[in-house]
Amino acid sequence: MGQLLLLRTNMTNDSSKPVMKHFPFATVLSQLLFYTSYLLLSPNAFPQGTLNPPGPPAPTMKKLDELEPRANLQASPAPAGVDTSNADYHFIINQPGSYYLSANILVTKTNGIQINVEGVTLDLNGFQISRVSPSGNGIEISDTSHRTTVRNGTVKGFLFGIHGNIAKACAFRDLAVTGCTSYGIFAGPGAVLDSCRAHDNAGTAAISAEIGSSLINCTASNNANGPNCIGIRTGRSCTVTHCTASTNSGSGILGGEGSVIKDCAAYSNAKDGIVGSNGSAIASSSAQYNLSTGITIGAHCMVSNCTVSNNSIGGIYAFYESIIAGCTISTNQGDGIRCNSNNTIEHNAINVNGITGTGDGIHSVGYGNRIDSNNIRFNAAAGIRLPNNGHNVVIRNTLGGNSGGNYLVGTGNGVGPIISADAGNLGNATNSPFANIQD
Repeated sequence: MGQLLLLRTNMTNDSSKPVMKHFPFATVLSQLLFYTSYLLLSPNAFPQGTLNPPGPPAPTMKKLDELEPRANLQASPAPAGVDTSNADYHFIINQPGSYYLSANILVTKTNGIQINVEGVTLDLNGFQISRVSPSGNGIEISDTSHRTTVRNGTVKGFLFGIHGNIAKACAFRDLAVTGCTSYGIFAGPGAVLDSCRAHDNAGTAAISAEIGSSLINCTASNNANGPNCIGIRTGRSCTVTHCTASTNSGSGILGGEGSVIKDCAAYSNAKDGIVGSNGSAIASSSAQYNLSTGITIGAHCMVSNCTVSNNSIGGIYAFYESIIAGCTISTNQGDGIRCNSNNTIEHNAINVNGITGTGDGIHSVGYGNRIDSNNIRFNAAAGIRLPNNGHNVVIRNTLGGNSGGNYLVGTGNGVGPIISADAGNLGNATNSPFANIQD
């Protein structure tokens, strides 16, 4: 007791074995306290600098413009480059940059906001620009204000909700436009419109975009306060994808020359559901319950894998040199397909059309059409109707139950052998690869 047994190494030459030594406890404790005090109290352990501050206190937090680099359009005084003194506009943006709204704007001048320089982004920040009686423009983009972006808010009650004029490569995203009497959104060439909604507008079109624009996830509905308001209208060579047009007083979707309309729906519009101008492609889309034709196409077009039903005038109308393939066309009041000349109509299901008693499955009013491998059944008039001297070719189709006869074919057309579908007759002596089948 009172001693510690410590192990140390004997450093003599005659032995390197560890040697046990006994030291008094008090001795060891005093040595430990000495060394601890030395370490704690040594000047080198805690060096001290001067206690005088190097200068006055400085801000340590970020400035507001560092947290929010955009400019509040409604700030007072107005941001640099923003004119609020014009008699016709609440705000004119004259300097490139990013701007946002901090509150709703009730417009009492003729127009709301004019963007008068290129390279501007305007974020409505979820707020609404509106006026009591429609006139002027909610947001106006001047002709040279290219690459403008407008997003995230509502525009209500103008002549043009958003007027892009001919400014190029602008973008419009997550916008709602209503109560406008000429156009909801009018975009210039090369624009992108993403997730825009236009409802209860009047005039020419709810959403319109010029040549080379792209529209995705847009809707146009109930734009019916005028006699012929198109839901979505595009210029030449545009793409319209995943868009919906319903209950508009004009056509639902009208694509300009060379446009592509894909994965879209047109429902209960007062004119045609979907219209493709010359050179257009319409794919994987639906046209139902429209008060005219479901799908109408010009020359050199293609309609593929579409569903067209319950339209008041007819299913699909094709002018010249187009292809209609893989479509389901049923219960339209007039003809399932009505075509002019030099079209290819193949692999379609065309059933129960002419429910008013006057519609054929396929009705050619021209010449040089190829009608191949279609299933045509239970239409109210003829299955296939062709004019005299039409030089149309009819091969490999299956027909049955058409009330006006399966074939009403004038002279001067080429029709493959017609084989009855009764058991045992499909392999008759003709053995023609071009035979049509009927039951």
